[in-house]
Parts: sequence; structure tokens; C-alpha cells
Amino acid sequence: MGQQTTWLLFFVAYVVSTTLSIESPRSYSNYSVYIVYLRNSHQEKVLDNLLEQHKNYNLWHRTVQEMHIMVSPQVRDEFLQIMAKENMHVKLNIPNVQQ
Repeated sequence: MGQQTTWLLFFVAYVVSTTLSIESPRSYSNYSVYIVYLRNSHQEKVLDNLLEQHKNYNLWHRTVQEMHIMVSPQVRDEFLQIMAKENMHVKLNIPNVQQ
């Protein structure tokens, strides 16, 4: 195989691999944003642990007293159960981010 053919094969492989790796835009339908009011460092730690799950939780805003967190619909019930268990006050801010 000649050098020109090798470069052509390399180029085609590169184009195919980069084209296949491009993801379509992600839908945020039914993702919700909650305001969580913080009263102590334990509650902040609970939220920090949830935020490590990047596909399910996303931090929108953070102050000493509150966090605004986007929650995926797949874990919404679990999130609300955790908030209730930890006695954390939450307020639904945006019911559906996509709208």
C-alpha cells in the first residue's frame, strides 16, 4: 500500500470517528429546578453528594443559604424523598426546563 493510500485511509477513519462521536442535542424535557434552603453543613454535604451524579443533577446557583439544582425526571421522586428524609425545605422553581 502506498503512502498516499495510507494517508487517505487514516483521513477517512478520522472523519468517520469524529462524525460518530458527535452527540445530538440533549433534551431537558421534564427536568425541574428546585431551590433548596440550607440550614447546616450536613445538608450542604447531602446536596454535594447528589451533584456528583452529573447526569441526574446540575447546580444552577449556589449561595450560603440556598442552592438551585436541576433534577432529571428519572430521579425526581428519589430526590424529593431524600429532601424529606433530611428535613430539607425545597421549592419547585421551574417545573419543566425545556418549556
